[in-house]
Amino acid sequence: MQGNPIRAAASLEAIGRGETPPAELEVVKTPRTGRAVTHREIVLFNSTPTMLAGWSTIKDVDFRVNAEPRLNAWVGRLFGNPEKVRIVADAVDHKNGAVVVSKEFGLDKLGLHPLDILYMSDTDGIAETEFEQRILYYLKRLPKETTVQTNWKIRPDFRSPDWSGDLQSFGEFLELVRTVRRLINDTCALNQNDVTFCALNESNIDLAELGARFTKASEAFIKIKKTLEKFKKTTDADESEAMRYTLLQMAHFGIPGAIPKSAQGNDAAAKRLLFEQKATVLRLFAQKIQATNEIIDKLKNQNNPNVKVKLLVEGLQALFGNQFLVLPLFNSPNKAELANAIAASSHIQDDDPLAVVTWHQRASRVHDGIGRLHDVFLYTEALATGERMNLHVAQLPFLENDRWVGLPLASEQNIPFGRLSLIAHIPENIDFNNAIAGLYIGEIADFVPHAKETTGIVYQYDQPNSVAPQAVLLAVPPDMTVAHWTENTLEQVLIETLDLARIRAVGPEALEELSQFLPALHFAFNTDNETVSTDFVRASS
Repeated sequence: MQGNPIRAAASLEAIGRGETPPAELEVVKTPRTGRAVTHREIVLFNSTPTMLAGWSTIKDVDFRVNAEPRLNAWVGRLFGNPEKVRIVADAVDHKNGAVVVSKEFGLDKLGLHPLDILYMSDTDGIAETEFEQRILYYLKRLPKETTVQTNWKIRPDFRSPDWSGDLQSFGEFLELVRTVRRLINDTCALNQNDVTFCALNESNIDLAELGARFTKASEAFIKIKKTLEKFKKTTDADESEAMRYTLLQMAHFGIPGAIPKSAQGNDAAAKRLLFEQKATVLRLFAQKIQATNEIIDKLKNQNNPNVKVKLLVEGLQALFGNQFLVLPLFNSPNKAELANAIAASSHIQDDDPLAVVTWHQRASRVHDGIGRLHDVFLYTEALATGERMNLHVAQLPFLENDRWVGLPLASEQNIPFGRLSLIAHIPENIDFNNAIAGLYIGEIADFVPHAKETTGIVYQYDQPNSVAPQAVLLAVPPDMTVAHWTENTLEQVLIETLDLARIRAVGPEALEELSQFLPALHFAFNTDNETVSTDFVRASS
């Protein structure tokens, strides 16, 4: 203990009693060198996405679409053609529970956009989602086919045996929606530093485009509020219908309870329900407007682009809800490098089309974000929505004839120093010369040890003390005819001496009180001189 015998004795005593565990022997641990590798999985979107055919094109309820067009287009591709999602509902006699009428129709009849469905289907602790309320509202507005008073009930698990394999039941579609929502809610927007090897301080986000989205949404929001305030209790039938439609427009901003409880009619009961909803919705509207105006005031005196981006995103979330994901457009600072790296995706994988797919599947088992993306594509493939996983590998910095660090190492190969592995799902062709957006799925930082190590072993031992010898070994060669000692003979003499010393040593239990003063050895005692023995009488004289 640094030359202190008292501390050394105390430490050894504590170890001997078991009070302190001895230090772990690090000599058995060989330090390994290697290279750090980062794999980052993302989703990349074009600035002008292509919308899948079949989805609603209604302009006066496309508020979420205008606020986030790229995410809306991709979610629509994941959901597939809305006409192939079949909804079945029964009109049940509320007295005896008998089914009076059954209806089957496609999801396209509701006139909803993909992002509307994504956020309307979030229960948030509510038994009946806004999505289900929309379906029931549609059913209640259908022409009545019976005079019996009925209640509509959706049958999510119903699947007709006559349906083709590419048709989805409502329950199957809801499971897909929940899986996509888990992915979207637990991911974040991509930024320029996620697609570059070295982080940059300056912002390349398209502030004008993001600001235009916020301005358009806030102006539409205020316009709808003013329209709703104009309705009076003396309204006629046409105005009641207009009021219902205005309430539906408000629901597209994520205001709970905005789906009209009165589906049709202009009697006193219908008007009462509509105006009760109007009062409730306007109170919630006021809260959103207050939060939006506060953000607008902060933006007026703000020059920092990063702070502006943060405020604009908060503004859109104030309008559409805190879970609304905003993906700002940005110009990649390494456009040419990124384009070349994506183009070389197949080459750096040794032209193996399954290499990145295999990596993705394995990573999905240990990384939650990648696992959620993997689950989404499992559902889209099982439900035949038409969207497939399209993974590309971009290795940065880009080098000609490079090899992906995600591949098994070739013979005598070490991981190259300083590589960022980008695994990108690209739904449609992308032009890196234009602004891009995307989702940050997740990142795996790994350490790959080198295949070979140059190691060394250090031995530490105490040097002999400078004191007089305490014992002398006098050895006689076993063969007196040999003139010189040999190494083997000397070695055998030393080994035999050490063995005899252990055999002849007297144990401490035999020495008793003398054990703390004297070591002792056993010697043969033979007074008749019948064999070789030590004569201590002659030695003492």
